[in-house]
Amino acid sequence: PRRPVAAVRYVTDGKVVTARGMYRDYVVQKGDHLDAIARDLHTTRRELVEANRLGESYAIRPGRHLKVPVAKAYVAVSGDTMGGVAKRFGVNLAELSTLNDLPERGRLTPGMFIALPDTYEDHGPQRVTVTEEAYAAPRPRAVYQTAPPPPRAASIPPASNGYVPSQYALAAAAAARARAAQPAPTYTPAPYAPYRPAEPPAANQAAMISAGTGRFVWPARGQILSGFGVTGVGRRNDGVDIGAAAGSTVAAAAAGEVVYAGDQVPGFGNLVLIKHASGWVSAYAHLGTVDVKMRQTVYQGEPIGTVGMTGGVSAPQLHFEIRYAATPSEKARPLDPLLILPK
Repeated sequence: PRRPVAAVRYVTDGKVVTARGMYRDYVVQKGDHLDAIARDLHTTRRELVEANRLGESYAIRPGRHLKVPVAKAYVAVSGDTMGGVAKRFGVNLAELSTLNDLPERGRLTPGMFIALPDTYEDHGPQRVTVTEEAYAAPRPRAVYQTAPPPPRAASIPPASNGYVPSQYALAAAAAARARAAQPAPTYTPAPYAPYRPAEPPAANQAAMISAGTGRFVWPARGQILSGFGVTGVGRRNDGVDIGAAAGSTVAAAAAGEVVYAGDQVPGFGNLVLIKHASGWVSAYAHLGTVDVKMRQTVYQGEPIGTVGMTGGVSAPQLHFEIRYAATPSEKARPLDPLLILPK
């Protein structure tokens, strides 16, 4: 027979391009200064100043979150996964997932830009060898043959063949004839009950808070006017209200996709909803202006609007919510942002 011919194909064969508008988060430590941060993170002081809109004093305080520009990005192609990208560039899968705010498992959307850590080393597309037969006809399915059914109980053979049945054989034959003579049992189906899928169990709140910690940054700075929870008789706040100067910037608390931008939800005024990876959603209400559109992808810290007084509030403020759903079919539940945002 002809020897199978080996064919070669490649996976994770997308391009590496210059990253534009992609950032990673850095928390300023005690003793840090801008030039040292720029040097250690392989960027420039000018890029840090422009990305974070720092004043001429370049003042940074410990605990402040800085947006650090990402230098290179990988453009995903069909069939790519985060694991495959991590293997090609020799980086830790968890680090790559955190940098891009994407789950470690699942396929990537073709054309998606995946930010690469500065320590990456491009080992090139992964080579996969497949035989010619793998592309030809599929492997034939196994054919299973059932054993022939056992013969029916035979009647007692005639004495002419010399066989003399025992008393046990006679009793067994009589019992078989009695069973054959009985009518077949009738089957009465149970009353029909429609199928109702079980409700997924609600995720443990402590586990949700743990999963959300470190994922979000403050969308605006200001005084907390109203906290999370019951605020009066029949009233409940599903987020926090942050008082800030009218026109001050409101930023995306995490990278994601804008799924709503409008003013059609009563009581919220100008509202933006951003869907993040792994079931997270954030909401920004009472905005003075909205600077993003639906289906727009935003990065963490990107301006999405300004603080305003829309929706019937009496003072400039931002109403901010964080919600989480463990599964796509589950309704997103609000969580106290103060338990998740950086202290």
